[in-house]
Amino acid sequence: MITDDPKEMKQRLTEYVNSASDALETLSTLNPADFDLSKRPEPSSEYGQYIQALNNLNTARTWLGIATEQLHDLLNQYNDTLIEATQEQRKEEAQ
Repeated sequence: MITDDPKEMKQRLTEYVNSASDALETLSTLNPADFDLSKRPEPSSEYGQYIQALNNLNTARTWLGIATEQLHDLLNQYNDTLIEATQEQRKEEAQ
């Protein structure tokens, strides 16, 4: 679970989306055909930046996937609460 706190969840989701967006921006501006792929990528090189952006995008994708599952669970939970409240009101009205 990412978090139970709605404010913290909003902050984390925003961070994951921003991280994915930044990674996509980096990936879209670099061309692997321009890299010397025979050498190990240095972190400051474009090749290194490309590899880091791939890693960041994958990390964001993983966490957003987990968040999606958590949001689905919360949706079901709140929907069940609404159904229960509706059923209770109908019982009370029938009495």
